Amino acid sequence: MNSLAAGLALSSIATTGQAKLCVTGKVEIYVTGDINIGGNGIANLSGLPPNFLIYGLPTVDTVNIHGNSDFYGAVYAPSAAMQVSGNGSVFGALTGNTVQINGSGSAALHYDEALGLLGASTTYATTGFSRYSWREIPF
Repeated sequence: MNSLAAGLALSSIATTGQAKLCVTGKVEIYVTGDINIGGNGIANLSGLPPNFLIYGLPTVDTVNIHGNSDFYGAVYAPSAAMQVSGNGSVFGALTGNTVQINGSGSAALHYDEALGLLGASTTYATTGFSRYSWREIPF
């Protein structure tokens, strides 16, 4: 288990198998390559989506969030094709060229309205995330 805090630039993110990346405090990660969050995923120890932000630069083609654990945060990768699947859900926001959530497991997206307030303080570089498009699926 690895821990992260503060801002960080990475060429890619990949977690698989039993791997789990733990973040504490407010963390922003800037990524230039593809993002593959699987296995036991990324644990945002605060449980607050605005405290964990991933920014995918225009060179990011794919973002896959799959595996067994829930993801609390936001991913902003407007050039990427995003896919969420597996047994975990996303609590936060996703911004991509396309976003697909597969229902094979219990995968779901739960938008966190607190992300819309980002940019209201000087803590974050973004101007906030808001709901742009969605489709409700009956259970």
